[in-house]
Amino acid sequence: MLGASAAYHLALAGMRPLVIEANAPAWGASGRNAGMALAGLGGHFDRVTRLVHASGTRSILDYTTRSLDMLEAWDAELPGGIEWDRFGSLDLAVDDVEEAHVRSMAALQADAGLEVRVVDRTELAELAPGLAIDQVRAAKWTPGDAKLNPFRLCYGLLERVRVLGGTVVTGVRVDRLLAGGGRVTGVATSHGEVASGSVLLATNAWTPSLAPHLAANLTPIRETVCVTEMLPFSIGAPGFETNQCNEYWRQMRSGEVVIGGFAVADEGMGIGSYSTRVRSSIPPLLARLLERLHPALSDARIIRCWAGLLDFASLEIPMAGPLPAEDGTPLPGAYVAAGLTGHGHPYAPVLGLLMAELIVSGAPSTLPLAPFDPGRYIGVVHAPTWLEPFLGS
Repeated sequence: MLGASAAYHLALAGMRPLVIEANAPAWGASGRNAGMALAGLGGHFDRVTRLVHASGTRSILDYTTRSLDMLEAWDAELPGGIEWDRFGSLDLAVDDVEEAHVRSMAALQADAGLEVRVVDRTELAELAPGLAIDQVRAAKWTPGDAKLNPFRLCYGLLERVRVLGGTVVTGVRVDRLLAGGGRVTGVATSHGEVASGSVLLATNAWTPSLAPHLAANLTPIRETVCVTEMLPFSIGAPGFETNQCNEYWRQMRSGEVVIGGFAVADEGMGIGSYSTRVRSSIPPLLARLLERLHPALSDARIIRCWAGLLDFASLEIPMAGPLPAEDGTPLPGAYVAAGLTGHGHPYAPVLGLLMAELIVSGAPSTLPLAPFDPGRYIGVVHAPTWLEPFLGS
């Protein structure tokens, strides 16, 4: 979705982007998610906001809320829409530790300008009929959050790229960057070499294969997602999260419930793995969570499970901008946008726009890219700040 957003905005600017995809659009993390767009970035919000403040920008909300507005506009623009439903999100606390986290995060996000509050049981029951209220200690309500169909998003944007004169090729693997005359000049692929004035790596967890000097600060993490059969009843319109947003679920328009998480139960918590095989220990945990919080789902069948790779940046903030060389010097013609750290929907639209503006004009005009400077990840290994909250409670 990040590459699709960048290509779409490049095409709008009159350029002729070539999108090279090794598999199929949305094959990776862009399609292997629960389709939730959360402006507050879950447990990452506080640490990311501090880094954005340090760069001179007011808040990460300047970026994430812009992305959600862009998604809403695309729902109206793209043929068939993206199944966009801005029905809000509920972060549910089921024990003392999570309640403290939910209340603290609500206060931090509200202070930063996000519309968010902790709701009482009466309002919670109205927002989520059928929720086991007795299992919930507290709930954070963010009314501006949304749900969407990530496949419709990616395919819709790429179809617009084609209509605007760009090209999308699939089943072609990029093997390495080509350089000459002190700059990147294109890419070598499984189908031959391609010359280009600019190359943008929007390659998620596979970015280190093309830029190995980023590997120490960009970690793949396997996440498992399951989907139930179509249900004839509603569990509530919002999206749901719990356990510091490590588990998350929502009901699709067609009735299925999509749920993901419990990476903590994966082998090595799924950290560092490039395998997308589902581990059998995880689906039962996801099923039990649904049954605990939505008793009406106790007999619902899970019909499919899949796994995808998230690209976690060590400092939890994405890297987006010119790609530096290994020694930190500029590498003209090369750009990178990766490390979305589990929050593709609130990052990908706006970062794609800003990267397109950077490539076309030499600098972004909508918002500054300074908070996402890839240089902070060059020549130093940061201990991952995401590890402790990743464990949840």
